[in-house]
Amino acid sequence: MTILPVLLLACGSAPEPESAPPHDSSALEALLTLSVPESASSLLNGLLDDVRQGDCEPAVFDEVEALRESWSACAAHDGAIERYEDDALSWMEIEGLVLRDDRGDPRLWAEGAIERFVDEDSARWTRLDLAAALGGVEACGDALCDPDAEPFADPLLVDLSWTLVHDGDAQDVLVTGTVLSPTQGAWTVEGSWRQDPAVCDGAPSSGLLLLRDQQLHTLGFSDACDRCVRWSVDGEPQGLLCPEIVD
Repeated sequence: MTILPVLLLACGSAPEPESAPPHDSSALEALLTLSVPESASSLLNGLLDDVRQGDCEPAVFDEVEALRESWSACAAHDGAIERYEDDALSWMEIEGLVLRDDRGDPRLWAEGAIERFVDEDSARWTRLDLAAALGGVEACGDALCDPDAEPFADPLLVDLSWTLVHDGDAQDVLVTGTVLSPTQGAWTVEGSWRQDPAVCDGAPSSGLLLLRDQQLHTLGFSDACDRCVRWSVDGEPQGLLCPEIVD
């Protein structure tokens, strides 16, 4: 279902469509996309897909009911990755990783760690943590960092934690942390929202995300299921943002 946003004018004239937000919204859209847990999972899976390509085979360490893999000294990329996974815990440590395009130019670089812990006893909640320095066009585009910067120069620093509380097919998401952008400065991130496929397939159906730099940016989700959020700055409405949110 699609709804047409309206702005009620104080003079009593007929409602008109909301005007475009007066502020540059690209950083807010990028931060919103970065703040959903699917972005961290997508980064983890994408890095694994990349390092598994080519002729580089991981060193595998068999542990009781667990898997541990390590990639290093690979021609397809610089740096190293170590990965661990069992029924309750999975983590990946990244050291000096640089992925290059067909011309040999860096397209993504990363250093840090991603960890996912599942409450094995009740399976009611999952915790996901991302602490990393990121760069390159595939990691942060040009909204939060300079995609042409040399690897590990002026990185995007991300320190985010998510708690996912499962309720059947639905889940409640809580996020806290900080993002330090070389182009947009420091931001604190705090939010909670509900994802219920019975209400909105692939999009939050209710909740808020608070992003603060010198001002407080409030992004409100709704059950319109159009992947758009209501944006206000220090309580003043700015319009709608409709970023590409990772499923």
